[in-house]
Amino acid sequence: MKVKVLYEDQLAGNCEIRDYAPHRLLLNCLFDRADIRACFVDLYELGKQVAPMPCKGDANVTRQLKKHIDSFNNARIAPVVCLDSDKANRQFNLPAKSCKIVLRQAFWEIVAKPSSNAFVLLDQNLEDVLLISQRYGANFPEDQLTNAITHKNHLERDILFRKAAKLVEVRKALTSGAMPSFQYLVEKTAGLVLL
Repeated sequence: MKVKVLYEDQLAGNCEIRDYAPHRLLLNCLFDRADIRACFVDLYELGKQVAPMPCKGDANVTRQLKKHIDSFNNARIAPVVCLDSDKANRQFNLPAKSCKIVLRQAFWEIVAKPSSNAFVLLDQNLEDVLLISQRYGANFPEDQLTNAITHKNHLERDILFRKAAKLVEVRKALTSGAMPSFQYLVEKTAGLVLL
């Protein structure tokens, strides 16, 4: 089944959607799985099956999902919504667990087919993937990491995500418990692709 991953994040600069760096990391983590490699010749083929849709904000994720859900269903495309929990918790002024329940229920009301989609609330935010990558051997320059995370420099962030995507030890850590919510994103996306 084709999958469209709706990210609350935005593209950096003049980046093409297919080159969206956090998604490159997801694709590489997916391709590390034997069940995915058995179905796809290379990352390019997998990328045609699992496409990113950066939406630039939580509200835009919902807006885009509502706008495209019929075309997704008609084309047998499973939506995967990936939000940052820190923003969602602040937006709804709810504790993390309650916020996740409220958001998941709202998501299911939009898609109306809970079995052929996924909702992922990343622990804290997308930038935490970079911090965990650093802990597991990415060796990012500190000034680049600071610019990417603290100053929200999307160009720097994308450079770091591309580097993390190439590092087997980082991908292995992210898919084996170092960040359970990212591991869940990989597992749920793989499950939908293999349907």
